[in-house]
Amino acid sequence: MLNQEPSNVWPTTSPIDQYIDFKATQPYVWNAGAMSAFQMSSSGVGRLQAFETAADVGVTPIRGSKDRAVNLKLFLGATFFRILENMVSSRAFPLTRYFPRGVFWVFDIQRFLSARSLGVLFDVGANTGQTLTALLRHAPNAKIYSFEPTLETFRVLEGNFKGRENIHLRNIAIGAHPGRLALQLSEDSQLNTLVPRNTQGLPATTQMTEVTTIDDIVAAEGISHLDLLEIDVQGWELEVMRGASKLVADHNLMFLFVEVGFRRYETEIQHFCELHDHLESNGFILCGFYETVRFGPRKEYLGFSNALYIHPEARRKWTGIEQ
Repeated sequence: MLNQEPSNVWPTTSPIDQYIDFKATQPYVWNAGAMSAFQMSSSGVGRLQAFETAADVGVTPIRGSKDRAVNLKLFLGATFFRILENMVSSRAFPLTRYFPRGVFWVFDIQRFLSARSLGVLFDVGANTGQTLTALLRHAPNAKIYSFEPTLETFRVLEGNFKGRENIHLRNIAIGAHPGRLALQLSEDSQLNTLVPRNTQGLPATTQMTEVTTIDDIVAAEGISHLDLLEIDVQGWELEVMRGASKLVADHNLMFLFVEVGFRRYETEIQHFCELHDHLESNGFILCGFYETVRFGPRKEYLGFSNALYIHPEARRKWTGIEQ
């Protein structure tokens, strides 16, 4: 339903270029701290951000019946999807196998664990708390660590979630090794990355930031295992996983949710094959893709998506569920 936007919105260029152009040219009012109604996203992970609730669907004056029809579809899609997610995230809703997989990723994790309750969760690349909001909706009592290195963005994150006893916010980057690195800043904070950019001789806007590793944090906090590691760090995902090598080797990470792309030249999205090879060689199995963004005149091309992985041995170790 939501794939019939105006043809001039998504040309056949790169998905990254499309995203940047899209926000500048589309006729809708976008809320940078909200969920993606355009993708009908349940988590806010990904670049296309839209309306937190139907009440946030502000629409600027537009021309043409086709544009009005698209706005109506966005409004109805966002409203329906939020109602559906509120129903599924309720503890009164059973963890049934009859609800389709691949719709709400947190709900799928709960089904794969046969339990609503989740333990310790890491949210790497938290931005202003889009994914954190979804995690709290489905697992309000989970102990969640959220990591956001951009100082201004972290202040917004603090304002949104400070004071909650089960939320631990850290203004630091995550990588393969401890140290200090230059964080590449963008006008849209969701595109900030530790991946060096080719600025073609132009001065880059950067922020020096402290970097630590998942393994070091787990050891310092005395955490036995993670139920979930969620990563959205604009092409730096494999570096984050390399810094969690001990956690993975000891079978102490059950689920991984990570953003991936499918074009190797787009260095600010983690290429799927490279990451998948690494994960598969370390015992992870792919569960599915979520919130996939397509492009092209007939939406025939995959731009980027979020992949959910499970480590069966870690699940068996911590829950007793056999493969």
